[in-house]
Amino acid sequence: MYIAITGSKNNKDVYIYRSFRKENGKASSCIYKKLGKYNALLEQFDGNEDKLMMWAKEQAAKETELADKQVQIDQTQEEYNIAKAREEKQHDDMVTRMRM
Repeated sequence: MYIAITGSKNNKDVYIYRSFRKENGKASSCIYKKLGKYNALLEQFDGNEDKLMMWAKEQAAKETELADKQVQIDQTQEEYNIAKAREEKQHDDMVTRMRM
């Protein structure tokens, strides 16, 4: 994930963007989370843009870590579902053979 500042000169927003690949293999990105209005955030960091960007990048790193953990959980759940379906099919096949 990465940080982007968008908008006009006096109305900027700070976003975390997520990069991904579409089904056709092309790279794309979308807004993952809005961190806030640039000017309001800048005030919180006493006008220090470097501190603001460092904080924003830390937020993006945290969100990336959380998203990666969720992907691992989803993959584990999918593996469990596949194993369970395979087990049920084997059981059904055995029951069918026993009835023959």
